[in-house]
Amino acid sequence: MQFFEAFLFACSANLDNMTIGITYGIRKIRIPFLYNVIIALVSCIGTFLAMTLGSFAAHSLAPKYAQTIGNLLLIFLGLYFLWDGIRPISPKETSAKNKNAQSPAVSPSLLSLSQTLLIACALTLNNLGMGISASIAGLPSILTSCCTFFVSIAMLCLGQYLGKTYLAKILGHYAEAISGCILLILGLCEYI
Repeated sequence: MQFFEAFLFACSANLDNMTIGITYGIRKIRIPFLYNVIIALVSCIGTFLAMTLGSFAAHSLAPKYAQTIGNLLLIFLGLYFLWDGIRPISPKETSAKNKNAQSPAVSPSLLSLSQTLLIACALTLNNLGMGISASIAGLPSILTSCCTFFVSIAMLCLGQYLGKTYLAKILGHYAEAISGCILLILGLCEYI
């Protein structure tokens, strides 16, 4: 059961990676596999550090309360991401998306190392709260961090592939809602 929960966490935490992959795939910018591994390694380390911090927080609380708080945080984050994914888009956001969609085709190129590190840091910072919550909820740090590493690589590769297909338009729009649903399931599984 712990592997399933760690895997669910990793899938939810790395849906942003798929969105990044889709974005770069649409723009015909290839993320080399080595750079994908660098992004995954930074996410893995960030997840482990966040979970270590969450573990310290959990030890200062009674175990029953710490796990309940962690589960509720996961559920709250899931609801937030779900709402963010299904909320109505303002006219300003719609016009910005349309403007980006109408930009001329980009010639194929490679992602630079500096861009890779920037993406890795942004994705890691985005997942810190989830890592802390997962640790407080009782997920094992090493297993969860390892799952994060491998799922990160898979999501970026999948995103790159989807970015070159029609599915990008559908999945890209619902990534936040899908992430929210996965977090809700994880929080509820841990709570029960």
